[in-house]
Amino acid sequence: MQRTTSSSFEADPTSNEILDRRLVLREKEMKWSALSKLKIVGEESIVLLQKFNDADEKNKSVLLEKRGLEILVPLIDFVYNITSTEMAEYIITVLGDVLELNPKIVLLIPTVVEQQSEKYPTPFSPFLKRLDHTSSYVTHQVARVITTLVNAGIPIQDDEFASFLRWARTQISTESDRLHASKLALSALAVMVRTPSMRSKLMNDHATIRVLNSVLDPKTHVQVVYQALFVLWVTSFDKEAVRHVDLHGLVLASILIILEGPKEKVLRMGFGFLKNLVQNLDEEKSIEIQMLMISHKLLPIVENLSRQTGEQDEELMADVEFFVEKLRACFEHMSSFDEYVTEVRSGKLEWSPVHRSQRFWRENAVKLNDHKHEILKSVVIYLDKEDDPVSVAVAIHDCGEYVSNYPFGRKILEELGAKTKIMLLMEHENASIKYEALITVQKMISDNWEFLGQQTNKIASSD
Repeated sequence: MQRTTSSSFEADPTSNEILDRRLVLREKEMKWSALSKLKIVGEESIVLLQKFNDADEKNKSVLLEKRGLEILVPLIDFVYNITSTEMAEYIITVLGDVLELNPKIVLLIPTVVEQQSEKYPTPFSPFLKRLDHTSSYVTHQVARVITTLVNAGIPIQDDEFASFLRWARTQISTESDRLHASKLALSALAVMVRTPSMRSKLMNDHATIRVLNSVLDPKTHVQVVYQALFVLWVTSFDKEAVRHVDLHGLVLASILIILEGPKEKVLRMGFGFLKNLVQNLDEEKSIEIQMLMISHKLLPIVENLSRQTGEQDEELMADVEFFVEKLRACFEHMSSFDEYVTEVRSGKLEWSPVHRSQRFWRENAVKLNDHKHEILKSVVIYLDKEDDPVSVAVAIHDCGEYVSNYPFGRKILEELGAKTKIMLLMEHENASIKYEALITVQKMISDNWEFLGQQTNKIASSD
């Protein structure tokens, strides 16, 4: 599949389900008399809607050309007012047919709204109300109308866009029983971000970004991961959208997805998203992303992919070659401290060689003080990661090495609250955490820490 944003159902695996439901509804015979009894619109409008609904495609198009506005008015009134699920599904299907048969007619919706401004403050008002409908079919079709309005250039107010995103967040989930709702919401977001002005607004909505980040997990259904990456990929074409956003979590999550060796379409979206970031961010952030990829062993992965033979996706292979070149160049210029900083910022610490290197700490301990102790503060944060004992143990160890190699380290760690945390960790049930805490506390409180450290080693050995 070529990466494109042209189709209405792009990145929407639910489209078949929705289309099937539409076919079923079209085969149903609508009880127009029941609609008439609701007194929502006049009898003349009911007759016109029935005439439109019963016509063949050619005559429907003719009717829309001649009486499009008259057809839209009652449809929007019904969408806004009908409570019956069966009737709502039928009416939203008719409205969908109208918008597909004559795409330009969407531009008449603001005119309809202006005629009833006391009821509908904006063109989006009638549809936003229905995003909480119990029928997923109605919700999906209403969301499509909203995104169609936006794509047609009709301005959406900030609070309305916030409502749309709030709805999307409530639908997107990693839970298997929410799979259908997640796919519907992600489909709507994918269409929404085709409009460039929506991309920055999406990326600046931190709550929505957190939700997208949460589903970028190897345990999440592959289709949900793909759709979330698709949304991010489209958004990342906009330099302004990604420039001022903390993308670190999204980058790391995308890397971890790639490391799982997912389906080709997911791999393609993952690399496409990362490539856009590397190209569209400033040089410093771009290099940081590349170093993060290197620290998670992505260089040998892209090198291996580039050597594969047989039929390959052209766009995926172009991205792979891009990263082979970029990551090799970046790797050649990386220092051991660059590697350390990248690991600290990755969200997970491991016993990589730099942590045990005395030379590394002699040469670099003082650098943890740069930018108001930015890196040191990040290390200290790991002390609270109860769900990751390895990261905690490594962080404790690094605090000890910092103290040992920087004369004023004890005072700074105490000011950051690290000393108290590490002392409490001496009682931790995890043996590695307990051991590293014992060593580090002795480094922090004793001038003769080497001797005491040897004693601790003997105690640990005897246990």
